[in-house]
Amino acid sequence: MSDAQTGSAGGMVAAIRARSEQITHFEAYGQGYYALLQNGKRLDFVRVESFQPPIANFDDYCSYLFVEAQSGFYILRQRIVENKVYPWKLRFEIEAREPAHFFRLMCRRAGELLALAESMSLES
Repeated sequence: MSDAQTGSAGGMVAAIRARSEQITHFEAYGQGYYALLQNGKRLDFVRVESFQPPIANFDDYCSYLFVEAQSGFYILRQRIVENKVYPWKLRFEIEAREPAHFFRLMCRRAGELLALAESMSLES
């Protein structure tokens, strides 16, 4: 059975691009929610799932959002160091093989998706 058939993160992902744009603003309006990136791009959210990998060091850790936006799938990261909260950043852009089902299948496995993205990234 292939990765795509078993539903592993690797089999469902066509490409992952490391990014590091800062989120300058989150906005809720009517029935919608979006984020503005430092480069001026707007991510119009369709669905969002927050997730927290196990924390090894409570003085320096990150929280994450797995986002389905109208323009694609993304992982956002917010770093917390010694109780100081840093701005959210766009960390990864993900191209899914089957976009219609990707969010529903991967939101429960966002940690696995993050590990895959980090392993494929050249950034630390």
